[in-house]
Amino acid sequence: MKVQRWEEILKRGVSGYVILLDVDGTLLPDGEREVSEKIKGYIETLKKDNKVYLLSNSGTKGRVGRVSSELNIPRLETPYKKPNPAIKRALPQNGMPILVIGDKLMIDGILAMLIGAKLFDYETGTVTQGQVVCEDRISLGRPNVFPIEAFYTRIGKLR
Repeated sequence: MKVQRWEEILKRGVSGYVILLDVDGTLLPDGEREVSEKIKGYIETLKKDNKVYLLSNSGTKGRVGRVSSELNIPRLETPYKKPNPAIKRALPQNGMPILVIGDKLMIDGILAMLIGAKLFDYETGTVTQGQVVCEDRISLGRPNVFPIEAFYTRIGKLR
């Protein structure tokens, strides 16, 4: 995994958030079973000042359950899959801001946008709020910043 991304998260002084943490491609490479000791240390640091939950669309609940036990982080129990905004109902209503840490802009980014959360895009190392930063691979091949309204127009209404 990209250790420098975890270092970037910690450098930002993330504190006082409810964190929704993706598993595949963020905590672990797809299909892997064990979290590295270095990543475990980063997660322990995050847990000190934040309420952290695992949130995965992975069909392998046993694997996600093992990661949950290994890191002592609860899975967010919800019948909904990302990026369904109804996921927010499963979060504690404690007034804390929400941070989504994930690697897939079209899933984790849209979820963050729909629930009013910040996104740490693990793939690019960027944090966004109220806009989506993505690479337009289809046409221009250069980074673009879209305000939420333009993003909705571009991919269609999601709700």
